Amino acid sequence: MGTARDPGPRGRHRGVGPGHVSSPVDVLIVGGGVVGLATALELSRRGAGVTLLERGRVGDRLTSGLGAAAGAVAAQARTRAEPEASRDLALLGRHLWPAWAEGLEAASGLSTEFEAAGGIAVARSDPEEVALDRALDWQRARRLPVEVLSPEEAVEREPSLSPDLTAAFAFPLEGQVAAARLARALLLAARAAGVRLVEECPVHAIRTAGSRVEGAETGVGRITAATVVNCGGAFASRLPGVPPLPLVPYRTEAVRLDASADAERPSRIVVAPDVLLVPSRDATLTAASTVGSTGFDARPAAAALGALLSRAASVVPAASVYPVMEIWAAVSPVTPDGVPLLGETDVGGYWAATGLGPWGLTSGPAAAVLVADLLSGTLPALPTEPFAPRRFGPAGEDPW
Repeated sequence: MGTARDPGPRGRHRGVGPGHVSSPVDVLIVGGGVVGLATALELSRRGAGVTLLERGRVGDRLTSGLGAAAGAVAAQARTRAEPEASRDLALLGRHLWPAWAEGLEAASGLSTEFEAAGGIAVARSDPEEVALDRALDWQRARRLPVEVLSPEEAVEREPSLSPDLTAAFAFPLEGQVAAARLARALLLAARAAGVRLVEECPVHAIRTAGSRVEGAETGVGRITAATVVNCGGAFASRLPGVPPLPLVPYRTEAVRLDASADAERPSRIVVAPDVLLVPSRDATLTAASTVGSTGFDARPAAAALGALLSRAASVVPAASVYPVMEIWAAVSPVTPDGVPLLGETDVGGYWAATGLGPWGLTSGPAAAVLVADLLSGTLPALPTEPFAPRRFGPAGEDPW
């Protein structure tokens, strides 16, 4: 394993400056979120020469979905129906997470604070209970570990939960991670593996010759690459020079609360139909809620914050008096059919690894492995046809 390298001045890397035409690289990755960093790390460990460009700073909440993540690693504690392919990707991701986190910590020397503490999904009304029960039908059919709890049993396990719940379900394999620490660990592990990582480096255009990609025009000059992997998150559809990807940004509002004064604060993730609660080892509690497609504006809205705090308090009443430490919003990409884009596009050598939506933290390691398998000619762990970007027809057509 190599040693971590000095990234050099912001927006640059050693030997690279504006207007410079770099030496060819095997794989150029656009986007330094969890999927981009995980893919870069996976490919580098398999022997590829990888350069990764991040338009902001890795882990920055204003520019990175990874930095804005609440920290839930959950494949089952979800309250809405999802396509089978997305569920399979999440299950594979969760399966990989314990060993993946351990490997990151060994490579970086940092703890990610990953913990498979389990999770609880709750209902606060009869209609919510019915909808949640139906959303879990597929898990019963596949004999996944799900435990039905009475409201009293749920409160016994998590005393901070509201006594007014109507139903609860426990999932022992779910987990949580400190997103900021994960971002730093991924960055250090990628550098140590030999990934050439350039922050604050926008991609101005993807360069093509005929029907194949040949690199990109970037903030550090022209980079020649036989393969370009677009992991650009919500902004992945906006790269000039190639047909747009079928993505729309979904907005998530989040608030971090100081729960240190509450000895009975939640110890595991708690999910309700309209709010996600994620505890951290630093005695904080993050509440997050996806509010739908509202464009690319990632500034938190005052009205949304009030609604989010109200939802959090409906699940954990004490949250109404927890001091507010930080608020933010983030946008994440989703596709028309709810299944991520993982694979080569109609432009030869131009790949997509995006569209994982608000649960990208869970599925990210699996997405990275599948893309690396496809690029290296290895048999993937999951069928990849459902994820193929070409499933939406000729490039440039509007699938919505």
